[in-house]
Amino acid sequence: MRRKLVPNQKTHYKLDMSMKTTVTTPDGTPSPESDTELTGEYTMTLGDAVKDGKIPIEIKSSHMHVQSDSDTPSSDPADVVFNAFMDDRNTMSGIKVESSDPSAESMANSMSSMLNGVSAFPEKKVQPGDTWEVSCPLSVMGMKDIQLTLHFDGERTEDGQSYWVVHVDQDIPMEMDLAAVARATGQPGSTPSMTVTGTMHMSMEALFDKTGLTHSLQSETKFDMGVDGPQGGQVRIHTDQITKMTED
Repeated sequence: MRRKLVPNQKTHYKLDMSMKTTVTTPDGTPSPESDTELTGEYTMTLGDAVKDGKIPIEIKSSHMHVQSDSDTPSSDPADVVFNAFMDDRNTMSGIKVESSDPSAESMANSMSSMLNGVSAFPEKKVQPGDTWEVSCPLSVMGMKDIQLTLHFDGERTEDGQSYWVVHVDQDIPMEMDLAAVARATGQPGSTPSMTVTGTMHMSMEALFDKTGLTHSLQSETKFDMGVDGPQGGQVRIHTDQITKMTED
């Protein structure tokens, strides 16, 4: 499995992410479930030439829209442009964000973490049933890097086109520093120093065409986390997030 680095190649994607969250207070009282949906688009454009096995890549998001049932009005995320270099294993390096907005940088890092983690190809040739390990950096969210085990399921034909199929299905221990999250989003001092611990279960399937281009990606991520409150007791947070990314 290798990515063919085609100069000036441009690919457009649709993004749809929904998230349901329930918070349970220390006395065991659950909050009403909150629903949030993020939709948008982004375009990946490769540069003019390959050098030292890498090609420049620009990723630009647009038309991002947040819809929530919360009483607090939601503001749509700013459009983000970031540049990096991509190699034939479909991994990116040297990421630079073209924005002074800390929230834009956070979004760019989250996008690149997702793409680098679940889209990274193995070093060696694989057969159906083979697995490989990748490191997915999530430090921008105050979390440690996580290790994902990717499974190669062989090939699948859809609409006359053959695709490589890769999936992830695993539980991942989580530890997140809320103060670090506040710093990453440009709000230092707004959040007390508290650590969130728990488990994330990730199930994901991605399809790649024979040039290594991502055709689609669908994932469901379930978070079950606990926060030690400043007044004692523990708040439990359960989140179910579904993400769909499809070539347009």
